[in-house]
Amino acid sequence: MAEDDDIIAPLSTQDREILGLAPQGDAQSSAASAGLRQRRRPQQSSAAESGEAAANGVNVSGSRHGFVTVFLELRYSYLQLWRVVRLPAVWRLTALLLTSRLGTMAAEAAASLKLIDKGVAKEALAFLVLFQFPLELLSALVAGRWAASHSPYWPYMTGYWLRLATAAATVAVTAFFPAGATSLEEHSTAFGGLAAVSLTTSFVSYLGFTAQGSFFNTISDPDMGGAYLTLLNTIANMGFMLPRTPLFWLMDKLTIARCMTILDGVVQVLPYSCPKKLMDMARGDNECVAAGAECSLASDGYYIVSVASLVMGVGLGLLYVRFVWRLMREPLTSWRAQTGRGCRDGARVADAAVESAAGKRE
Repeated sequence: MAEDDDIIAPLSTQDREILGLAPQGDAQSSAASAGLRQRRRPQQSSAAESGEAAANGVNVSGSRHGFVTVFLELRYSYLQLWRVVRLPAVWRLTALLLTSRLGTMAAEAAASLKLIDKGVAKEALAFLVLFQFPLELLSALVAGRWAASHSPYWPYMTGYWLRLATAAATVAVTAFFPAGATSLEEHSTAFGGLAAVSLTTSFVSYLGFTAQGSFFNTISDPDMGGAYLTLLNTIANMGFMLPRTPLFWLMDKLTIARCMTILDGVVQVLPYSCPKKLMDMARGDNECVAAGAECSLASDGYYIVSVASLVMGVGLGLLYVRFVWRLMREPLTSWRAQTGRGCRDGARVADAAVESAAGKRE
């Protein structure tokens, strides 16, 4: 039994590897397998990295191409608009659009404000506008058909002269409108005259606007899409918006209120301030009334600016008779800018290059 205890058990393969007693062939095979595994891992990782790099390259090149294409298209559009703006015919049309509203803007834009300042009820004016709305739609339809059935020149000039007449009528109605009118029944004549003038103004404005739009549609370049029409309409809107602030400022400056009283049968002006609005004067809460005097308007800027604008509008209308005739008889070539297709050709070349590169990658 002692001999059996002295017998040494055989070492396992794992123990032999730990003690360094493994056969040479086994060690070489294990080392070779370990090296093979190490070589396979870099190859797999390098393949994955190359795939990611290719995908990233496609994304970067695609986004870069998209940016270049958008930039070229925008550059082409703005260059075309700049070429259109520089055309002599467009310059003459711009001069017409920026000045054609000067004769009537003061009378039309500030009439409702002047009526409210005279104490006319806002509710009555609002109801009058609501009552006029269906009739304005009908007048727009009639004016549009008339303008579409003729050359743009005659409806446009007819609308211009009629609008000067309605602007003068608006000033007259505003001047003679009873102060403090609050009821349509009590002042039916005044409100009826105001409604008639307002409807006529709407009709002639639609007439001129339709003729203007017809002319814009005739001269616009189809290759530019809606950009040409947008440019012309923007210039026309500038002619409506830009003069408003200077005209209102001038009305305020020309409106002069003075504190006046009568002493020994002589009218004297006292050095007290007075409000410029009639409604504020009627309240009597100012230092002039407190001093025992009375505030009154020495000049009203609305009527001064409106009459001066109407006179200027008549002068401009006499110039427009031949000016607009020659402008609307300009050949279409005078309204066309050079095509300048370089930017679009560049965009097409970029598209073709990206497509060919994508095909090679595939």
